[in-house]
Amino acid sequence: MPVEVYGRIIDKKTLILDRPLKTGEKEILVKLKEGPIVKTKIDVQEDIVLKIAEKDLEELV
Repeated sequence: MPVEVYGRIIDKKTLILDRPLKTGEKEILVKLKEGPIVKTKIDVQEDIVLKIAEKDLEELV
C-alpha cells in the first residue's frame, strides 16, 4: 500500500516533498498542492506561430 506524501512541482521534472522518505518506503503516492500559476511571456515571430497553428489545425481535421 503506498504511503501518501504531499509535495509541489518545481519544474517539469522536479518534485519537492514535504518530508523526506523513510527507510523502507518503496511506493509513495504524491499529492500535489496547488500553487500559483506561473505564465511566461515569450516573443515569437509571427511566421513561427502560423506554422505551429497550421500543424494543429491539420491534426484536428
